[in-house]
Amino acid sequence: MGRQLADYIRKEIETQGPIPFSRFMELALYHPAGGYYRRGVFPGTSGGHFVTSPQASRLFGWLMAEQFMEMGRIMGVERLHLVEMGAGSGIFAKDVVERLRREGLEFLYTIVEPFPEMRALQSSTLGPEAGVEWRGGLEEVGELEGILFSNELLDAFPVEVIERGPDGWHRVMVAAGEEGLQELLLPLDHHGLLEYVEERGLNRLPQGYRTEVNLAMRGWIGRVASILKRGFVVTVDYGHPAPLYFHPSRSRGTLLGYGPQGVTEEFYGEPGSVDITAHVNFTDLCRWGREVGLEPVGYTHQWAFLAGQGIEEAVASMGLEPYSPANVGLKMLLLPGGMGESHKVMVQAKGVEGRPALAGFRLLNKLEELRCGA
Repeated sequence: MGRQLADYIRKEIETQGPIPFSRFMELALYHPAGGYYRRGVFPGTSGGHFVTSPQASRLFGWLMAEQFMEMGRIMGVERLHLVEMGAGSGIFAKDVVERLRREGLEFLYTIVEPFPEMRALQSSTLGPEAGVEWRGGLEEVGELEGILFSNELLDAFPVEVIERGPDGWHRVMVAAGEEGLQELLLPLDHHGLLEYVEERGLNRLPQGYRTEVNLAMRGWIGRVASILKRGFVVTVDYGHPAPLYFHPSRSRGTLLGYGPQGVTEEFYGEPGSVDITAHVNFTDLCRWGREVGLEPVGYTHQWAFLAGQGIEEAVASMGLEPYSPANVGLKMLLLPGGMGESHKVMVQAKGVEGRPALAGFRLLNKLEELRCGA
């Protein structure tokens, strides 16, 4: 399958000329002929190359469910409607559903998943009695009063890569050479990227600086806002506010690959064998959300958000022993230097009066660090 995908990419380049890195990333991750996520590869499955928070500990789902229930009370809904986008193996949905059922709540859980391979994996994890429904895209969900959730979804969106040269900014393209696929820098002539560089003040960055721009995220948040009549958008991912995202020390960007040999910056040798990711610019998410009517409620580290839900109570309600393996996984979710610090949680709202004081931000709210306006 890897050879077939490489041949497809090379043929597209030979036909159309060099392609933007975003197009290469899209093909490497999502093409039916061997794209990384089309092979059923995911954490916890054979061939998975990393661990996400739901895989680290079931407590992640239980604690997030606590926050979802509070949001439902704020909205005053009789039936809580949860929409998970990019549900991975389905383990998060399984844990949340179990918690909501234990509380005796009326709810509807919808998974938005366009790929049949992933739907099959999720269905296997959840089982036939889960009561979960699937939709192929956000447009199939319809008008929503509820909560839209994603965990490590945006970091897998295809990104544009740009680099500043002596004569201005260039766009990283992928070309086909005698020794395989290789990068090519071409002068930046893309209107959206030129506008972004100007608006974000990137001309202050030094020559040789390379970074990513997740334009796909702008379209995504627009689609999210278009179906959300009233409720919340909860985004969990690794990333930074703009001042840190474009810090001088981050001169090679955040793009990384996770493959059989661990972390790598080699993406072109065997397309489809490596999971390619880029950190999320949460300032962009905040600004673009505001443009479509989503107001930011809070932004904080994952450790603070989860701790605000009452960890001891959750451990007790799950009946875990003090030395349970789940408690070891909990450390992965919370401790500095790991997911607790690298992963952030952002909540946006629409049609919700005021700025609700959510439990997830009672310990720490770093919303001002995003600098995305009043």
